[in-house]
Amino acid sequence: TFRYFEPAAFEGFRQISGEDNVWRSYPRVICSMDAVKPLEARRGWSTEQVAAYNQGRILDLSAAGWDLVIIDEAQRVAGSADTVARHAMARMVAEATPNLLLLSATPHQGKTDSFHRLMKLLDHDAFPDESSVGRDRVAPYVVRTEKRNAVDDRGEALFAPRLTRLVPIPWGGHTDQQELYEAVTSYVRDGYNQAMRERNNSFGFLMILMQRLVTSSTAAIATTLQRRMEALQAPREQLELFSETALQELETLDGQSQLEVVLSKQIKALKDERMEVELLHDAAKRVMARGPDAKAEALLDMIYRLQQDESDPDLKILIFTEFVPTQHMLAEFLEQSGISVVCLNGSMNLDERKAAQTAFSREKRIMVSTDAGGEGLNLQFCHIVINFDLGWRPMALEQRIGRVDRIGQNKVVKAINLVLEDSVEFRIREVLERKLAVIFEEFGIDKTSDVLDSEGGAHIFDKLFVDALLNPERIESEVAEVTEEVKREAAWNREQLSVIAHSDDDDRESLRHAVSTQPLRDYLDLLVRSHVEAEGGEYTASSSGVQVRWPDEERSRTYCFAGSGESQSAELLTLDHPRIRQLLDAIPRFLKGDPIPALTLDDLPGGKGGFWSLWQLRFATSENTRQAFFPVFTQTDGRVFDRMAEFIWDRLLNGTFEVEAGRYLDDREETYELHATLAEKAGRPVFDNLKAVHESYLHERERNGRRHFEVRFQQLNHIGLPEVRQFRQRQLELEQAAWRQDMAAQRRIRPELNPLILLKVHTA
Repeated sequence: TFRYFEPAAFEGFRQISGEDNVWRSYPRVICSMDAVKPLEARRGWSTEQVAAYNQGRILDLSAAGWDLVIIDEAQRVAGSADTVARHAMARMVAEATPNLLLLSATPHQGKTDSFHRLMKLLDHDAFPDESSVGRDRVAPYVVRTEKRNAVDDRGEALFAPRLTRLVPIPWGGHTDQQELYEAVTSYVRDGYNQAMRERNNSFGFLMILMQRLVTSSTAAIATTLQRRMEALQAPREQLELFSETALQELETLDGQSQLEVVLSKQIKALKDERMEVELLHDAAKRVMARGPDAKAEALLDMIYRLQQDESDPDLKILIFTEFVPTQHMLAEFLEQSGISVVCLNGSMNLDERKAAQTAFSREKRIMVSTDAGGEGLNLQFCHIVINFDLGWRPMALEQRIGRVDRIGQNKVVKAINLVLEDSVEFRIREVLERKLAVIFEEFGIDKTSDVLDSEGGAHIFDKLFVDALLNPERIESEVAEVTEEVKREAAWNREQLSVIAHSDDDDRESLRHAVSTQPLRDYLDLLVRSHVEAEGGEYTASSSGVQVRWPDEERSRTYCFAGSGESQSAELLTLDHPRIRQLLDAIPRFLKGDPIPALTLDDLPGGKGGFWSLWQLRFATSENTRQAFFPVFTQTDGRVFDRMAEFIWDRLLNGTFEVEAGRYLDDREETYELHATLAEKAGRPVFDNLKAVHESYLHERERNGRRHFEVRFQQLNHIGLPEVRQFRQRQLELEQAAWRQDMAAQRRIRPELNPLILLKVHTA
């Protein structure tokens, strides 16, 4: 497990650990690169204060003695010059660690100078100047893999194909809902323009949210209008503006959390706004009283059609929305229509999230999730995603679809985006998707995503939707301008990225052939089955996966292997799975029935030979592995001599022996059984010592953990916006719950006794 460090908590970590260098408190740490980049100066700070700040961050970090440093989004530390703070931070860390791994989807970004600075971090001598950055020299340092080109152990594509389509929803007989949409859009347009004139960024932010809400559902806009009306009726109204820091905090939140923040503010009313909001709210209530929204009715029809197309009446479908009122509306509507639903959103704790995911994998047919709720989901058993409302950023939809478009998905992923016809959003999305599709076809979605998912890409699309909303007659030209910019960036990136080009199609075919000859999933299946059956567990294979009850657990779990037909509730078993890693680590070097080598020692005390064995006693948790080694020696008459066992071990370590080639013992199984029995007895005090060390470690870790969370909960009070504080508190509560579960797992240990070698020892 990794410990997350954040700037506000540095002093708290120092108090907990008692270390002058707080970075030495934990063996594995995650932190933000901006949390540790050095400062040259800060307004109001003395030279000593700046030096103390840098000492606690980057200087102590560099001096902590890491074995490996990994920098994610490494393109951000390339910098525009060697003196840029982020690059200075990366350079100091790179010089202080023997192993550096840089992760980036966009390492080059079309800029040779910045790419050269990245390569210098890996090997300063190999890349002394920009001219040294050539394809042949770079190749040994770079591994570049595109998602859609990845293959599994049978040489088959690791990711299933994906079909994405935009589905326009006609207003039909929902004229009152269409009139509500147009009225809210007019309110938003006028309000945003006035907010910009008065530099009231709080109201401008609220207006943009209002537009997203009305395209989401009548329930979402009605709830928000009600709360806005209550704020306008409050006895005191005052202007509240977001600071730049507050705006940056807002950008880290999902749509529902952003809404909570903005609605909590006392924002100055527009002229006659109270009357307009009341009229809009009354209209929204009338629309809701009439019945389901146009999109909700269309969604129900779509679910029935998908069930028919897939020939599956229990088809699993994942539905995404930005806002909780829309989520509740959809859940109620679908349940009333006889379709079982489970909801997931950011307000749920860890146990609630797990319960929701389990319910979806088993009895529930539909999951309705918000963006915050969907973070971290692995739902390979579902292959259909419906985006009930659409964010403005293309990569936000990619992240939603990524919940099912993962390793282990064995069906074609279908992503369906719903949008209302005759709306500003539909006209933008229609033109945008058409033009982006051309770019995807030319450059590939992975390469185009390098542009869309960049720091500037998000703001491009935010600005596009706002500009098109304010000037709907310019939608075509606005979208064309943005997509041309994306195309130019993608073309430039492709040209510049030739220096780190990966293998061609022939190389990929060779790789596909090589891996397809290694039936890894069959080996893993055999490994699991053999272990479980030998140790008293239970193993049952079926067409949908395997049911496994591990020897140290009371209930069974459902597993599958990549490409073997994953079931809805199956957990994927790969080489990286903790259970598989434990089994591989525990494979003994010597097995019962193996030939027993013979060797000669010229100074064996007493002049009598016998049998010598070496044993490993270990137990492993997700945190660490504890182990000890001890020898066993029996003379040929069966007597046991502990000191002789240690004497022989010392001689073997010093190399003072002679191996007798070709000499093996015939009754090796009987000898092995005897030594195994003796090793179990000799291993008991060894295990007691290991267990005592482990329990002492856990006691200290638990004490530090409690103090750690106490300090971090206290430090939440330093966050300015209360809603952001609540959002961070929910995240911290989830982290604390996961920590408690991990601590409980750390206390469940099961010792393993493994033979390493068995020898026949003769005396000269």
